[in-house]
Amino acid sequence: MQQAPRDHRTALCLRSPWAATRASNLVLGDVTIIVKASAENTAGSLTVFEEVPPLGDVPHAHSRVVPGAGRLLGVTSPAGFDGFFRALAETSRAGALHDDEYLDISVQHGIQWVT
Repeated sequence: MQQAPRDHRTALCLRSPWAATRASNLVLGDVTIIVKASAENTAGSLTVFEEVPPLGDVPHAHSRVVPGAGRLLGVTSPAGFDGFFRALAETSRAGALHDDEYLDISVQHGIQWVT
């Protein structure tokens, strides 16, 4: 019997990347980003992250039914968005995360904010 060809989507499903992944906690001020899956364990296909409240003052908005009780789960494809969060966390640890640095890191990661 001939097997069907495997591509990265098949490998992703069979490998169950979340089972073998150790999450990364990235702290950005009062916001914590938990990287659940990244390029390294999804064959470059996606990034899965969780944003833990409080969400802080960022250039986007979320509404909640119960204040402080919600979490945001994000999935981006292709993978790599966690690099943006890692750069923000590193800059935040150094105490230098201001608007200019935020925008510079955004540009470095191909992110354009619409105002």
